[in-house]
Amino acid sequence: MDRRWIVSEMVAAADARVTTAQVTTAAVAGGGVVQVVTVPYPVRSRLLDSAAHRGLNMNELDEALRQIVSDNIEALKAELDPALPAVLVGHFSVSGATWGSERSVMLGRDVVVQKSALADPAFDYVALGHIHKYQNLTAGLPGTPPVVYSGSLERIDFGELLC
Repeated sequence: MDRRWIVSEMVAAADARVTTAQVTTAAVAGGGVVQVVTVPYPVRSRLLDSAAHRGLNMNELDEALRQIVSDNIEALKAELDPALPAVLVGHFSVSGATWGSERSVMLGRDVVVQKSALADPAFDYVALGHIHKYQNLTAGLPGTPPVVYSGSLERIDFGELLC
């Protein structure tokens, strides 16, 4: 069975609320199975629950959170079965991404995950949300999965019609 078909069926059938990073499997039409790695939006305030992170400045908190997300992705990759297709689904900013007009309405700072943490052949596809502009961050890079922001169905202004 074509792995790309399985991935597209899984993405089309996804319906879940994600609050923790995890690996699950999902059955798709045609009897296939795909592994789904879920990585939710990194919430900086959760770090402050840990004594190790209290007293850090904003830059240090950003770096700690970026490292935690990257370490979680690495740990989740170790759980994958290489015989099955794997899709990472995440909601965060990635280095190299171009912001759409949503940036003008955001408050505060965003933690930016390094593209190298995602552009790994352990994944067949990386589906991202958070940035409203469609873009494939690994287009033209051989040996890497598509790392794609799908864009937004819910436009926040007319400028996003062109995104």
